[in-house]
Amino acid sequence: MAAEKDGFLSEVKKHIKSKEAKVFIHKELEHHLQETKIELMAEGIEETEAEEKAVLQMGSPAELGMQLNKIHKPRVDWLLIGLLAAAFGMGLLPLFNIHYEDYDVAFVSKQIFYIGLGLLTALAVMFFDYRKLQKWSWHLLTIGVLYLVSLLIAPFSIRAIINGFPYFMIPGIGAFGGMSILPFFYLFWASFFSKEKPNLWIGWLIFAITLFLFLSLPGFPIAMMYGFLVMILFIRSAVTRKTIIATTSSVGGILVLLGILAWFTSNEYQKVRIFAFLNPKEYSETSGFMYIKIREMLAEGGWLGNPEKTASIPNLHSDYAFVNITYFYGWLMAGLLIVILALLLARMVSVGGQIKDPYGKQLVTGAIALYSVQFLYNIGMTLGFLPIISISLPFISYGLTPAILNAFVIGIALSVYRRKDFTAAACK
Repeated sequence: MAAEKDGFLSEVKKHIKSKEAKVFIHKELEHHLQETKIELMAEGIEETEAEEKAVLQMGSPAELGMQLNKIHKPRVDWLLIGLLAAAFGMGLLPLFNIHYEDYDVAFVSKQIFYIGLGLLTALAVMFFDYRKLQKWSWHLLTIGVLYLVSLLIAPFSIRAIINGFPYFMIPGIGAFGGMSILPFFYLFWASFFSKEKPNLWIGWLIFAITLFLFLSLPGFPIAMMYGFLVMILFIRSAVTRKTIIATTSSVGGILVLLGILAWFTSNEYQKVRIFAFLNPKEYSETSGFMYIKIREMLAEGGWLGNPEKTASIPNLHSDYAFVNITYFYGWLMAGLLIVILALLLARMVSVGGQIKDPYGKQLVTGAIALYSVQFLYNIGMTLGFLPIISISLPFISYGLTPAILNAFVIGIALSVYRRKDFTAAACK
């Protein structure tokens, strides 16, 4: 019987193209044959005969193999890939209007390199089986914590301080700060909250320690992204609604208390930043200048932009890339950009709704969280709805780290989508 069963399985797998699908289908068919055999033996049929009948009931191995090949073949989300490529393409637009002496060409060529590296990252992650990452979640957490500690205490011979933030420097490539390590924590928390009953006391202890490390960099924008990621994964976990409400209420209360404490212990210049956000004209000579200048540039953009003009505010190729596109290319191009980025977000949400595997679902949820917090906050601060902080617009702002980070999370979504038919059947 073993030879007959093995021959049947081998014949079925001859018609399966994907190596991953072959492994999955082999396990599924073996399990189904075993269950059928047990049912037949319960009816009084001898084991040998029950095994033979179980194989015969499966039908033609060739027909079954071709049918399973159609059902369980890996999927490629071409829509998500197309939107990713379109977003990256629009990321070149801000660089055509910056004028830093003789570095215009260098900025464009570097960004093209970053875009190529980002696209390769997304495709490489898509072909990698995301399920293999789950068993390494605690190792990834350890690497992340050690990286943050090293970033804080490493000697200046291997790190640098840029605008008050610590970075590891790789000559000819770029600087790597706290955002570089976010994927490690993202993968850990997706695994942690994919469990049916995660140990929340251990989880919140880990979160408190790691959040403290992020805030110590200093790096409020990165800490904000990290906190938002963990809370969204927690809310979307299998934890009871009562626990979620109690926890989020407690966290909200703690944040309010910390906000009050921070207000009374903060320096005067920090308070001025808040007042400048609320009333930019009154602080037009200091912190309110950027709010006023951004409003002017957005208003002057018109429908078609000002391609012949120049602008003097800093970071038009990074944090204020949306201002750049609106001012130089107009609101029509800015609107197209928002549509592309919004469609990319909507597509990830759609993919998340199709996933049955708990770990895969949490990974897509985390990808949505990391992408949306950057997208929505950057647009919100540009339009004056949120205070200005240093946060990138995904795929548009210049830089290696944001390009790789966002390409990585899109690649994870593509990887989960690619294997959704394997995990959907396994979760039934």
